[in-house]
Parts: sequence; structure tokens; C-alpha cells
Amino acid sequence: MQKAFQNSSIFKIILVQDFIGAFAFFAPQALLIAYLHENLQLSAAHTSGILFTLIFFSRIGRLAFSPYLDRINFPLLLAILQLLGGLGFFLLSRGEITQLYLGAFLVGLFYGNNSIVIRIATSFLKNQSLSLNYSLLSTVTNLASSGGAILLGMLYQHVGPVYMFKTMSLLFTLTCAYTYWATRKIILPKQGHFFKVLMSLVRRKVILLTLLLILLVWFIYSLALTTMPLFVIDRLHRTDLVWTVTALNGLAVLVLAYPVNYLIDRFDDNTKLIISFLLFGLAFLVLSLHNSLAMLYLFLFLISTAEIIAIPAYQSIMSFNTGEYERTAIFSLSILAVGIGESLGAVFAVWTNEHSPLFHIIFILMSAVTVLISLFCMRSHTSLA
Repeated sequence: MQKAFQNSSIFKIILVQDFIGAFAFFAPQALLIAYLHENLQLSAAHTSGILFTLIFFSRIGRLAFSPYLDRINFPLLLAILQLLGGLGFFLLSRGEITQLYLGAFLVGLFYGNNSIVIRIATSFLKNQSLSLNYSLLSTVTNLASSGGAILLGMLYQHVGPVYMFKTMSLLFTLTCAYTYWATRKIILPKQGHFFKVLMSLVRRKVILLTLLLILLVWFIYSLALTTMPLFVIDRLHRTDLVWTVTALNGLAVLVLAYPVNYLIDRFDDNTKLIISFLLFGLAFLVLSLHNSLAMLYLFLFLISTAEIIAIPAYQSIMSFNTGEYERTAIFSLSILAVGIGESLGAVFAVWTNEHSPLFHIIFILMSAVTVLISLFCMRSHTSLA
């Protein structure tokens, strides 16, 4: 089994599956916000509720299968989940409240379980440093997210959001056959008893600190990512530019992820997290200064750079601090932290946008908070790397 994970063909399959999942989840996300907020004119409560459902179940939905990931038929599971994702996009195209919530749930469930298999399998690769492997995943994720955002943005603007979601539905209904065939080679090594391993992990200080930092990273990143399309719509009044938020975020990560992580690979993972939180802080300070497209794009660049440093760093920390039989459990715990942070960040972003007089004050405070977190990282050693 270990020999199979040294084979580069396994990593190519992993990268393709990451592309499929990221295209489904990240590429239409900013457009979904515009669809709910602008086209359907839903209340802030429903807009944030549907986003919460999508994001929360993209993370928490993985826990339903995690105890059995080394015992069930991966290809069949992923193909079925991809079909459910196709159904989810069809329901989103319908525009009725109940169907919107159910559609968001199904798309989130599809992406979440596809993603956890990819991350766990990557942790067993032996071809280069873990942080560089995870940075390559980030590159592929953002290739799908940026390229997909451009394509879907064209469909959204020139054909309509309903057609865009129906196209996504058809695409993921058709690609499930490829997924079933390609992922037949991915079989995880035997994992420990899931719940016993979980209890063992949560007793370790290094694990708890890492999970807290993961929650904070995703709260901050989700707040930023959800704020950007709302900023374009409500402050710049440029709905036609919503798609550029996802596209440029993806493009920045696509271009910078591997070179930046290669450049800073000599630093330990804890130092990388410190750098990322300082960049988050600088980004919030920038957007609090002035409402302009230039400031928004500078904010996006800084957020993207912070993201490409933070995510591979904490994934590497988790892998270095756990045994091979603990990988499913640790990635499941991390997903719980990601789900809580990301969903709360999206809800907080919608609330901040609704209370526009507080926008600049909140972003200045967020800048200060990220600097305090970086100081905390300096005094806490979460990495053995």
C-alpha cells in the first residue's frame, strides 16, 4: 500500500478529483451569493442561512462517513455523492426556499466528502514535503475556482443564473462515471478505532492549539471571501464584476501558491502561520481605509497570499503530529474546526454588510485581532516540523 502512494499516478488522480470538487464548490460561490442577494432578493437571514448550510455541511457532512472511510467502497461512494451534487445544483436553479436549502446541503455534502479523501490520501504521499504537496492541491483548487468563475460568470451574465446552475447539474451528473473509474486505485491504509483515536487526539495540547488556529484561519478567510462580492454589489454597485472576486482570488493562488510555499519552505510551520495572520491583518486594514475597486483587489491579493501560506502549514502540522493510523480522525477533527469557523465567518460577513456604518470599525478591529493571534503563535509551538 505504501508503495502505491509513492507512485506519481496516484497524486495525478488526487489532483483531478480535487479539481472536480473545487469547481463544484468554489467556482460558483460568489455567484451564488449574488443570485440569492440580487436576483432572488432574499432577506439577509435567508442569504446567510443558505450560505451557512452550504459551508457547514461541506465540512460537517464528512463526519458521517469518516469512521468508515477505510472500509467502504470509495469509488461508489464518491460517484453517488457526485450525483447528489448534480441534484443539488438543479434544486438551486429552482429558486424556492426549501429547495435552495436542500440544494446547498447536497452540494456541500458532495464537496466535503470528496475533499476529505483527497486530503487524507495526500498525507501518505512520499514524493516531497507535505506542505509542498498541499500547496499543489491549493494550486489545483484555485485553478478550478478561477477558471470556473470566469466560465460561470459568462454564463451568469449572458445567459442567466438558472441556466448556470442547470449546466453545473448536468456536468456533475455526467462526470460521476469518471470518478467511479479513476478513484478505484485510492485505498486508505487501515485506520485506528475512530472514536478512541479522537479521544486520544483531543487530550493533546498541540492538537487543540492547532484546531483553534484552524478555526480562526477559516473564520477570517470566510469573512473576507463572503465580504468581497457583497462589497462589489452594495458599495461599488458593480454586479457585473462579482465574478472577478472568485476568478482573481483563484488566479492569485494559482500563480503564487507553489512559488511562495517553495520560497518559505525553510521556515517551520509555526512561523508560516504567523506570517499568514499578519497578512490577514494588513488586508483588513487596507479595506477599512477606502471604498474603491483598487482597495478591494489589494485586499483580495493579501487575503489570497495569507490563505496559500496558512492552509498547507496547518495541514502539514496535523500530519507531522499524528501517526498514520490517526489521519482520518485528525482530518475529521480539523473539518469540524473548519466548518465552525467558515460558516460563522460567512454569517458574520453578511451581518457586517447589513450594518454598514460599522463596516470600517469592524475591519480595523479584525486587523488588530489577527495581529494578536500572530503574537499568540509566537509564544505557542504547534509544529514539530
